Amino acid sequence: MLRTLCLLPALTLLAAAPAPEPPPGWTRAEPAGPEFLLAFNGPQKSSFVVKRAPELPLGDSPALKGYLEQALSGIRDASRRDYLGGRVETRRLRGGLELSVLKAKLGAEERLLLGAFESGGERWLGVLASAAPESMLEPLFGAVAGASVGADAGVRGVCV
Repeated sequence: MLRTLCLLPALTLLAAAPAPEPPPGWTRAEPAGPEFLLAFNGPQKSSFVVKRAPELPLGDSPALKGYLEQALSGIRDASRRDYLGGRVETRRLRGGLELSVLKAKLGAEERLLLGAFESGGERWLGVLASAAPESMLEPLFGAVAGASVGADAGVRGVCV
């Protein structure tokens, strides 16, 4: 299940949400199924995908960290890359999306962020793989906030 996050990019938007625009240099990927909110492909094999994750334990910090580490383990196994995770941080983006962030390193460089959040009564898990994931966090997860969060809606979550 979690292996599809990096390997099957997709774009399926919530019916009531406007389609988000990818940042410059990024394009939409092909739809893979209704469990996906969106997916973008970026330069130099970068990717960003958001997938429905109803089992995500958002209110429980230790359980959430364990869930995110398990997701990272699945990505590590599927990609055959030795990603190493770190601590979980909480972020609030300009669009109102609240994320807790766990960065994963490949060697000495950060290359992966996994994101989990709640929006529209559903829980979502996002994966951002990039040479500079920190610089793309706001534009990409901000696109999610713009697509799935109304002006009065509250959104909270976690990003690994």
